[in-house]
This record gives sequence, structure tokens and C-alpha cells, in this order.
Amino acid sequence: MVARVSQPDSVGVFESLRSLAVAPDAQSVYVLDRLASRVHRVSVAGEVLATFGRRGQGPYEIEDPVAVRPDERGVWVMDGRRGRFLLFAPDGEFVEAVAPNTSWLPGMTFAPVGDGVVFPDLTSIVSTEGGEALLAHAPAADDGFVSLDVSVRIPEELASGSDMRGMTERQIGWVLQTVAPGEVALVLNRSTPSVWSVRWRGEGITEVKPLRIPPEVDEAVNEILQADRPPPGAELRPITGVHAVKGRLWVSTGGIQPKLLAFSVPPLPRMVPTVIEPGSLSGGDRIRDAVVIGQRLIAITETEILWAELVGVSPE
Repeated sequence: MVARVSQPDSVGVFESLRSLAVAPDAQSVYVLDRLASRVHRVSVAGEVLATFGRRGQGPYEIEDPVAVRPDERGVWVMDGRRGRFLLFAPDGEFVEAVAPNTSWLPGMTFAPVGDGVVFPDLTSIVSTEGGEALLAHAPAADDGFVSLDVSVRIPEELASGSDMRGMTERQIGWVLQTVAPGEVALVLNRSTPSVWSVRWRGEGITEVKPLRIPPEVDEAVNEILQADRPPPGAELRPITGVHAVKGRLWVSTGGIQPKLLAFSVPPLPRMVPTVIEPGSLSGGDRIRDAVVIGQRLIAITETEILWAELVGVSPE
């Protein structure tokens, strides 16, 4: 085992927790309570620092929150039903909104990029020949969006086409996470996950390259999913969360069974990704998202935020 989980602490009971976002200083996380249309900011020590947001269609309200992502200024909340993105300061004060004004919903994932957000582009055919668009950029100062055309060859794994199946793959099978200015990580949420670095300049994507995932990860994912095999033609989505922590991606996966695999991309030196069995963490409830910050595992189930110490982990 790379790590074992101590008896956890838990804070509060919530309605329907869905996802985490790690603050840039890695001292707190934002947790989305979807049914309540609220965001809770909590410290890595377990203290609730702020709670904000409310359901509605007003300028500062959230009708259908589906995802949260960190920003140097606070946290972005994606309002899926209205197809817009709202930025809140760490104390919960509303900062600004981005409304791409598209005829299609952006999907379930996005990434802040300083001057707005990027999300999967559903307007073009995506083939391996290039010349199409993978991502769209919606600047904060405008109500539209710009398709980021690809000037390089698109890997086959990302050439999902423009039919309904291809659009669905981009909407629910991709996870985006900001890595650096002009760069996002694109994670394929499949039974065999893969991670890609996508860079752009201006209105064009200049680089699409794979990031290494050790073969041990595939073995561990298969172990987690062995009881969750889909019917023929279906695809499992095992990834529960992708987070950028101090220049490294932390990816967590889980199946129907209460097991969790957390691994970093690129891998930490001297660390082999291993399944963590958090039976005492969840009491049988499925972990929806998790992240490793230093020696702490922070995880959420449907109704609880959980903290636990990781024992035997070398952070670097």
C-alpha cells in the first residue's frame, strides 16, 4: 500500500455534494452542494470558512450548478441550465459572470484561463486531420465565444466526431483542469483513463501531447471496476475528480464499490499508485470526489465532507 487512511473526521451534513475545487494556495477547498445551489469553502483542517450562493435566475444566483473550478480570485461555478459561469471571491462576494451565448450547453466541464473560461467545443467535426476545434474560449469581457482551431494533428483518442455519440463523449467523457496560463489538462474519463496537455496561443491550439500515466494505474482502475463492468457498447466513467495541486494533477477514480484510487500526473517519485480502501471513510456511501493535499485526503460523499491523514506517503 502506498498509503492507508486513518479514522476520518467529518464536518456537517449537506444535501447533495458533487465536486471539489482546490484553492491556489492549497490551504482550503471549495465544495459544491448542488441541490442547495451553495458552495462551501473549508480549510484542510476541517474548518468551514464561508458558505455562499442560492438558487434562482437572478444576476448572482445559480439555477443548476454542475461544477466548480478554482481561480486566483476565488472560485468559478458553472450554471449548466443557463449555460453561464459565475466567479465568486473566497468570501463569497460575486465578482463577474461569463455567458458564452451558445445554442448548445457547454457540457459538464470547463477550465478558467484568467480572462474567461474554456470548455469543449461542440460546433465542429473532430477528426485526426486537424483544422477543427477541440475547445472554445469565452472571454469575460464578451457574451460570445471563440473556437480554438487546432493547427496540429489531433490524436485518435480525441477525434470523437460530430455525431451524437461524439458530442456526448465530449460533454460527459472529458474533464478539463487548468494547469498554467494557456494550458489545460484534458482527461478522458474512460475505463482506461488518459491525460493530455493542450496548449494554445491567441485563437489556435498549438500543442496536444499525452502525459504519462503508469501501467500500475490501469491495473488499479481495473481492480476497482471489476464488479462494475458495463454492458456491451457502454462505457464507464470512473474518474471522480481532477485537481491541480502545487503544479501537479491529482486524479481520483472510483466505482460503484466504496474504493478509491488517487494518483498524480506525472507520478510522484518513489510512489506507486495503489487502491485505497476507505471503508471507514464512507460507511458504504460512494465517494464522489477526492483530493490529496500533503498528508491529507479530503473526500466528499453525497452528504459529508471527510478528512483523513495519509500514513506512509512521501509528498515529493
